[in-house]
Amino acid sequence: MMLALAACTKEVKPEEAISSVGPMPLDYKAQIIANAKSNYFDPYSIRSAEISKPVPAKNELYGKYAWVVCVKANAKNRFGAYVGQQLDGYVFQDGKITQKSGHPETYCDGKPFEAFPELESIK
Repeated sequence: MMLALAACTKEVKPEEAISSVGPMPLDYKAQIIANAKSNYFDPYSIRSAEISKPVPAKNELYGKYAWVVCVKANAKNRFGAYVGQQLDGYVFQDGKITQKSGHPETYCDGKPFEAFPELESIK
């Protein structure tokens, strides 16, 4: 089960994060796609998807370092309507998604995003 990462966080230098949680996850896109299949009501309806590069961050409450990847996507809800582009933050430790951030804007505001067509093409 994914837990929300506390809002009390700060961005850290990549070398500081690497020494604490290991290298940046290389397959982060594939993991997010696999996760989307179980976390979106209708993952096949995803459109307008965007993704950031992994950002190292520290959770001040627990003192743990992690990589955070931000994703924006629009998908249908249970009523069949699109809900508008929503922001999610995926927390990676030891190369795997461990949590979904409860406050992704903490990490994601001002970060550059790029198109994420792979998320729009879930089969």
